Amino acid sequence: MLDRVLGWVEGTARRMRGGAGPQKRKGIGERILSTGMYGGAAWGWPGSWSQDRLEHVLHFRHWTYIAIRSICNAVAGLEPQIAEVYHPRHGQSRHSPISKAYGEWYHRKSLQAVRANEIVDPVGDNHPLMQLLRSPNAQDTAHDLWYELFMYLELTGNGYLWAIPNAIGLPLELWVVPSHWVWPRITAKGIEHYEIRPLTGAGTWFIPTHEIIHVKYKSPLHKLDGHSPQQAGSEWIDAGESIDRSRFYQFKNGAFPLGAVELDQSFADPDDAEMERLYAKFFARLQGEHNYGRPVILPPGAKYTPLTISPTEMAYTQSADQLRDWVLALYGVPKEIAGIQDAGSEIAMYGPLTQFMQFTIAPKLRQLGQVLTRHLARKYSDHLRIWWDDPTPSSPQQINSDLQVDAANGWITPNEARAIRGRPAYTEEQEQKYAKAGQQQPQGGPGGPAPGGAADGGLGALLGGLTKEHRNGTARQSVNGRH
Repeated sequence: MLDRVLGWVEGTARRMRGGAGPQKRKGIGERILSTGMYGGAAWGWPGSWSQDRLEHVLHFRHWTYIAIRSICNAVAGLEPQIAEVYHPRHGQSRHSPISKAYGEWYHRKSLQAVRANEIVDPVGDNHPLMQLLRSPNAQDTAHDLWYELFMYLELTGNGYLWAIPNAIGLPLELWVVPSHWVWPRITAKGIEHYEIRPLTGAGTWFIPTHEIIHVKYKSPLHKLDGHSPQQAGSEWIDAGESIDRSRFYQFKNGAFPLGAVELDQSFADPDDAEMERLYAKFFARLQGEHNYGRPVILPPGAKYTPLTISPTEMAYTQSADQLRDWVLALYGVPKEIAGIQDAGSEIAMYGPLTQFMQFTIAPKLRQLGQVLTRHLARKYSDHLRIWWDDPTPSSPQQINSDLQVDAANGWITPNEARAIRGRPAYTEEQEQKYAKAGQQQPQGGPGGPAPGGAADGGLGALLGGLTKEHRNGTARQSVNGRH
């Protein structure tokens, strides 16, 4: 607690000395690299993009929309964790087994944002940064903020958060600035400021560099610009949209009489004007999807020959499915997550969901947590850290198997098992009551299992070797979620 107060005082004093919005000094590498990227004028030019961001935004449709929507919904449904994290001082090392296990659990759960030997002190709901992330501005909710940020990040490879400061330099509001509105003003010293040019409406304004939090996917073409997944798979996306357009205009412009008209020798060879008149009459009556399969009225001497060729729309099926799979793979979205393919059962859904969360969502959350820790949390305290818990789901079958092994070897207590199940901890009277029932009927006998499930009855037998202090300590840790 003392470290948190001292950290807050130190940060406030630093902000007061530097004014309302102190701009961070550019690093040596940024200044050197910027000398080769700014304009010829002494005051610099608006920086150029290495890709057409507006074009990327206009492709937010079809399978690109489905893939990005899946990512945005997954990220927006998760809440970030905020805590003061300290390195243990002399005499604070984690020597007890419980402290070590607690630190290792935080290390795994936080996507390695917290080291196993560090001391974690989560902030309360009244902390200004927690309140800011839960209610970023008067218009957006937390879900809106993260959805919009990742929408532009996946479309253009760049996401911009505008942290509007208050009088002492602390962020008062958070807004997502559309990526295709943002133009960095680059000078020999780096990015001087950001020029905002709205696509709709008149007016341009400027935002200082220290108020913008830039999240980007690293680009092989530019040091300051991001790299969009659409740029990596542009041919796949364009080919898929071409197939969709071909299908659409084929139905609009195609004629499908399902047959051909043969004229006998009594019909003279029509000239061009006559052919145009015949075509105009033919298309007026048979063109378009509404006239599909309409019968043809023939004059005397004409013969109708049915065609066995199916509509050419069928020729695109295999190519369209292939391009769809490529676009989903470009964004790391399994077909089951996109809603294309049924997983078959609830248990079978954990495979695609685990793949999606572990290999697509978790790396994005790890990157975002590091960026927000450096450029947002440090405005409040040097010890403040932001991260997301590992979103990878646990298999119910694996949890049941692990609980059985732990119970058989005495590695887990009933309250720890109940915490894993999401149930409240036993009171001391309940522990004594159900421990005896568990010793008599380890799997829950004819009288029925202990309240909370059969597993709790079996685990109740483990309480015989525990002291009162250990049981009470375990219950408190379980209630706090620290198991």
